[in-house]
Amino acid sequence: CEPLLEDKVDVLVSNPPYVASREWENLEAVVREFEPRLALDGGEDGMVVLRELISQSGAVLNPGGLIALETDSARAAATARLLDSAGFIEVQVLNDLQGRPRYALGRRKE
Repeated sequence: CEPLLEDKVDVLVSNPPYVASREWENLEAVVREFEPRLALDGGEDGMVVLRELISQSGAVLNPGGLIALETDSARAAATARLLDSAGFIEVQVLNDLQGRPRYALGRRKE
């Protein structure tokens, strides 16, 4: 959130890196060969960037502001728990078009 620290926003949307480092070699070749690792590798458990983003988001979100994060189905519930632990309200997980839990949303308290 560093580029936004001087501002306040109503909505923060991110598709951060969320693949665990150990999962990199198991990704489909088309993903590994054409996506920069930096864009996908979310650290040891895949949640390093998600944790940092959630912890910093309160500094840039207006009261009542929405945070919407894309993640993978294996980490969607854990991402929602992080939002809840950080004090967000109306936390929910939404499914993608294939019915997989892929998005975590929450609102900053008023």
